[in-house]
Amino acid sequence: MVALAETKSGAAIAVGYRPRSGVDQTARIYDGAVLNAGDQAVKLVDFEPQSDGPWKVVSTRRMAASEHSASVILERGEDPEYAIATIEESGEVRLAPLNTVRGARYHDWFFAKGIAAEQYQLAGEKPAGYSKIDRFDMMSGKNLGTTALPGVGFAVACYLGETVSMTAHSATVEKSRGLAPNALRIVTVKLE
Repeated sequence: MVALAETKSGAAIAVGYRPRSGVDQTARIYDGAVLNAGDQAVKLVDFEPQSDGPWKVVSTRRMAASEHSASVILERGEDPEYAIATIEESGEVRLAPLNTVRGARYHDWFFAKGIAAEQYQLAGEKPAGYSKIDRFDMMSGKNLGTTALPGVGFAVACYLGETVSMTAHSATVEKSRGLAPNALRIVTVKLE
């Protein structure tokens, strides 16, 4: 299993993969299931392979749940294209293609209410650690705009829409605050 989310109505939606042949990771088939309250599969879900190649779940493995559905980000290809897959309790899958930035050094995905957010950094972006976040509407896949994430920490812990919580070291914190220089802390940063 790669990711699991529980809908507000109590169903669980799981996404995972199975090998097509042996342990060849490039031959994985990604699919999922809708589970009832007794953890019994009631619907199987298939991400239809397209002529451009099969979809796979992004490596961040996060899902967002709503009243009767759950969503996950899918990718395919060498220069990946992305889509939001929304899986209904009925087993229906809706794909919303995303017009993402090409050439980024990495992509990380987060969810907030009604929004999928892509964090990325372009090669040569200054200052170091500075990254951008594109926000996408969960239903349509429409790009809702770009915000900037200042480089004050090193790992986003929680995307909150207008702010993010991230881990940061304490080396630059005043000694009077009593934090050891090698201590980690959680900071909340407003997006620009």
